[in-house]
Amino acid sequence: NCSWGAPAAMVDSGAKRQLDDLGSSFESKEDHELYLRLMSERRKLQRQQDERKAQKRRVRHASLQRPPVNLEERERGFQLYVSGANEERVEEVRRKQSQHQHPQHQQHQQQQQQQ
Repeated sequence: NCSWGAPAAMVDSGAKRQLDDLGSSFESKEDHELYLRLMSERRKLQRQQDERKAQKRRVRHASLQRPPVNLEERERGFQLYVSGANEERVEEVRRKQSQHQHPQHQQHQQQQQQQ
């Protein structure tokens, strides 16, 4: 675990030296190379995880630094959004009702427009 901060090349060369010094605790050179690749991948994943944690801390810290949103302003914005949506629905219903109540009148208007 002490090697997390060290560059991968330094650690890998250090691990190779350890293999030479120990007289090969692995059954084959391929086993040792596989071990080195696995350790390298493990370090890479650990760095990625550490970076994600640091990013979350930065985001959390930044969100705490933002000024609080005025609750009244949010409520006014929501009311404006809802009232606008409701007005559109009411207008749509009125259009549909007027089409269904006066279809003959509309047909007559369309015929006049065509002439």
